[in-house]
Amino acid sequence: MTFDTQALTEQILKAGEHERRVIARLLQRGIKLPHKNDIFDSSLTFGQRLADKVAAFGGSWTFILLFFGVMTVWILMNVAAGKAFDPYPFILLNLVLSMLAALQAPVIMMSQNRQSAKDRLDATHD
Repeated sequence: MTFDTQALTEQILKAGEHERRVIARLLQRGIKLPHKNDIFDSSLTFGQRLADKVAAFGGSWTFILLFFGVMTVWILMNVAAGKAFDPYPFILLNLVLSMLAALQAPVIMMSQNRQSAKDRLDATHD
């Protein structure tokens, strides 16, 4: 597809003053459509944004290494201490891990549902 700038220039010169001002404003301003993801993100509630951040942190190496460190310290404190607050088989640790999984799983699923809605929006936009 070729673009004939001379023919376009002739058409603009033939246009009236009002049309030339409209064309000039369009050229100066450009066309900027809001991105669908920006609109989607701006409509999220505080809880939804928090769930996304928790899911992002829960799925990171930082979380894995931090949690591994906490469990290691917990186990070492209870094995090496003379009077352990959670002796082996670490029932309290199991309870904490179960509660964490019970809370983290639905938060991650909420975040994944929102991400799939965002992906559908992108697919519709494309």
